[in-house]
Amino acid sequence: LRYANHNLTNLIVTGDFNHPEIDWVNSHTTVSENHKASKFLFLTNECKYHQMIENPTHYKPNCRPSLIDLVLAKDPDLIGKIKLTAPLGKSHHSSIIIKTTSNQTSTPEHSYEAPKNLATPTNDKTY
Repeated sequence: LRYANHNLTNLIVTGDFNHPEIDWVNSHTTVSENHKASKFLFLTNECKYHQMIENPTHYKPNCRPSLIDLVLAKDPDLIGKIKLTAPLGKSHHSSIIIKTTSNQTSTPEHSYEAPKNLATPTNDKTY
């Protein structure tokens, strides 16, 4: 995230970050500062990402609903609308539909190359 924050503009990052310990509404966590959730929250705040989902996205039976599927945006104005819908198949995760906005009329020409340590596979098993 730090690399992307310094090298990309108009960035939106989405995914299942699996940090139910983070209270995104209050930008707070009760776990120690060395816990991976605290480090992730610190990083998103340091890079000035805005977490755009407001409601729980993960509903597993016999567990408290949690907000672990995130939409992080450097510029919240890039997000026009977010809609949470029913999970696909047997998933416990809400489907997330994101409508983005842009006042850019053409696509700029640029390329992106991942740093070598990010582009190197860590597991070369074939399944």
